Amino acid sequence: MLELLIVVGSLGLADSLNPSTIVPGFFLATQPHARTHLLGFTLGVFGVSMLGGLILVVGPGQLLLDLVPKPGHHTLAILELVGGVVALVGAWVLWIHRKRGLGSEPDPAKRASGRSSLLLGAGIMAIEFPTALPYFAAIALIIGSGRNLLEQILVLGVYNVLFVAPLLLVLGAHFVAPQRTERALKPIGMWLRRHAMLLLALFVAIVGVVLIVLGIRGLASES
Repeated sequence: MLELLIVVGSLGLADSLNPSTIVPGFFLATQPHARTHLLGFTLGVFGVSMLGGLILVVGPGQLLLDLVPKPGHHTLAILELVGGVVALVGAWVLWIHRKRGLGSEPDPAKRASGRSSLLLGAGIMAIEFPTALPYFAAIALIIGSGRNLLEQILVLGVYNVLFVAPLLLVLGAHFVAPQRTERALKPIGMWLRRHAMLLLALFVAIVGVVLIVLGIRGLASES
């Protein structure tokens, strides 16, 4: 269970650097009524992501699992190694494009005119869900872990909490020191826009290393 939490949690942390959620979240945090906007946005992101994962874990994911043999310890170790190598290749690609910015500055407050920030967060996740490759990798690991359904849902929840961790940290800072947080977020947001690809590359590389270490350890335990 601990190994599953480490792997899935690492994927969740890497995926938490998603510019599509961080950048709008940071800009909403600098608007009037920032806590209300950011809380709604975070709930929208978390809710759609968690709901989509639950549908896959409870529904078709379990049905597909019944149709195929459960992977053994050796197979899981190999999958971890392969996943680690793929993650490192992805990190290398991101590193090559690390100087590429995120384009013109978005204004989520204007885009959300007439709609709640909750719907903004939910809409962003609904659009991005079909391409959420780290999330699908985590769900595949969860379904194939052999854990009971309650434990699988718990691990899925851990992934999604870590996925919105940057938003939760900003929200917490807004409750502790709202004015200082708002002043600090503007330059941080600009810095993130310039270096988001670099940060994402580093996190994906860390996930790759973790997966490779776990795979090697799994293979070594067989000998």
